Amino acid sequence: MACASIITLMLLLIPGHTATACRRHADAAWLDEHDPGPLHDAVTEYGIEPAPPDEMTYHGYHIVTQDASKKLYGASLGEAYHAAMGMNLGEAHYRGQLYGFPGSGLEQSGFDRRGISSGMLGEKILAGIIAAFNKNGNLNVIGFYSLYGLDRNGRRTNADIDCVLLGMDYEGRLHAWFVDAKYYKGGKDTKYICMGNSTIARISKSQHAFVTGQDGQVTLATSSNMVHQQSMWKPLLREHNIDARWLICFVPGPEGTPDVSNLQWAADRHVRYDPDSPSGTSAEYQGIPVVSASRLVGIIHAMHLADTEYIPDDAIKLFKRYVKWPHGSRRH
Repeated sequence: MACASIITLMLLLIPGHTATACRRHADAAWLDEHDPGPLHDAVTEYGIEPAPPDEMTYHGYHIVTQDASKKLYGASLGEAYHAAMGMNLGEAHYRGQLYGFPGSGLEQSGFDRRGISSGMLGEKILAGIIAAFNKNGNLNVIGFYSLYGLDRNGRRTNADIDCVLLGMDYEGRLHAWFVDAKYYKGGKDTKYICMGNSTIARISKSQHAFVTGQDGQVTLATSSNMVHQQSMWKPLLREHNIDARWLICFVPGPEGTPDVSNLQWAADRHVRYDPDSPSGTSAEYQGIPVVSASRLVGIIHAMHLADTEYIPDDAIKLFKRYVKWPHGSRRH
């Protein structure tokens, strides 16, 4: 009590701006002391169980190598995946609704072979889904696949942008969705969660356990490429009056799509005072929003876009200019 009184008296006696700085420092120190951390957040919110004796654990908590999607749902959730993989992208090319070759730019991206293979598959599945909804669902966007990144001077770099979806509303306003496609481990029983700054993890909802990846790790680092490219593209998009939204999209696999609700990519964890929490604190993440493919389609559908034939040629040429055309391909 005496210590608290001394601190209060000091804050009253020192100048206002200095007192504010001291309060902020004290608040930050208090939050840091009372923050239970991201592991506690995950265990509490998702009911992760302690590991049985003599089993591999993640900080004392239960881990498994696979989720239970196949056991729970069988092959009933693979329809979207197989439909996307079987979609004829040549038709979308012919209709002028697809430019580039999904996944082709990853060879220059710096990813390892496993990352390139997964990335190519993710882009192909996304392209198939968009093409299907363009053909049968009046999505009304043009897809540009495997684009160059930009540097701060607007010059092309080998940084890879998986996809840009371009549409125009009935007021003539152009909209672009910059999408990074992710084909990651897990089906409907898997949920991806934030686990600290620029870090995510996967859990099995039915098994109340963390799920390891092919590398045996529970957590995955998330790239800041989309955050960086968002700032690099901003001047060009402003110049051409294009409204842009940046998203990470988890595409479906043979056992369905993982749950990515409330997931943020390349996110920073912010702790704040929360009187309703047992610890007195709670945390939130701020990064690039992550959505499922079905959610992405829903977001675009809600815009009620005009037919793609009304999109100005100049806007189409703008994005074609940044497509990573494979050597010898036809730039139509």
